[in-house]
Amino acid sequence: MRCIGCITLVALLAVAACGGSPAELRVATLSAGNVTAEGALLRAAFAVGPEGEDHIVNGAFTEPDEEGTPPAHWEGPVLLHAETEPELVDLTVRRAFDPPQGDAAAYLRYSSSVAEGWAGVAWEQVLVEPVRGPAPLILSYYVRHQYSTGTGHISDHGGFVELELAADDATYLLRFFHVRHGELPADEERIAYVDAGNPGWQTWSSFQHDVSEEVAEAFPHVDEYVVTRVRIGVLMHKKDEGMSGFYWMFDDLSLVRGETHAAVGFAYRVAGDASWTEMGWTTVTGSGVHEVNLTELATGTRYEYRAVLRTPDQTLVGDIRGFTPRSEIGRC
Repeated sequence: MRCIGCITLVALLAVAACGGSPAELRVATLSAGNVTAEGALLRAAFAVGPEGEDHIVNGAFTEPDEEGTPPAHWEGPVLLHAETEPELVDLTVRRAFDPPQGDAAAYLRYSSSVAEGWAGVAWEQVLVEPVRGPAPLILSYYVRHQYSTGTGHISDHGGFVELELAADDATYLLRFFHVRHGELPADEERIAYVDAGNPGWQTWSSFQHDVSEEVAEAFPHVDEYVVTRVRIGVLMHKKDEGMSGFYWMFDDLSLVRGETHAAVGFAYRVAGDASWTEMGWTTVTGSGVHEVNLTELATGTRYEYRAVLRTPDQTLVGDIRGFTPRSEIGRC
């Protein structure tokens, strides 16, 4: 006869024995300890993406070359428009604008004489370590609209931060666009715009975006993805021919892991039973070892158990291990 007695939860802040990148969810069933007639100590190693680890902060963005060649996946030197010789664009680091964080800001100047339609450019940084979703990710930054010239030729314009996602052998672009006038550009099959708000004129505004939620809404068919690049850029919609320009600044750009809502526990059964009994759940983050005392078991009965790690999106299980409580101290 089997029953569950007093259960003690012990969370040890140790390095997980399951290895791999801390950005990935992992769980491993460890050998049981203290196996006696009274019970056994179940042990599991886990790894959950830590909260708040910086992936990019004021990155080293790659400027277009002398011919104005844009980052990959941008069709032509300017976005959404087939202009062959765009006006040159500046991306500089200035220290004279009193940025809210640190001592540097990305200062973007863009001018164009395209006749009509959306046009724009971007600068990118390739992430040294791609970031895997759908683990919670938070995009944050400061943005400031400095000033514009030739606005009579512009109906809409703004600055944006873009994430490039790789999923299912395809590339998706998620753009957080700060528009100054009118409507956002239309979404495309693999390009989605998020209305990121209207920052104050010549005033720094802080923004945070839940990337996982936005990706789920923009591309509901994408289950897993990797963030490979981060871009900052500017767009404007010309309504007639004439030279127009505008100026945006960005600061303290970061892409960090959000809090992963994960719980680790165990499932056990008498060897040969069809069903499992779950127990010993606790919320975890980071890496460590989770231990639970399972007591008042039947002497001489073979038990099986496995570690379980569960998030709102998935459930991972470790290998099955076993032990047999005996009248004398035994080992699994």
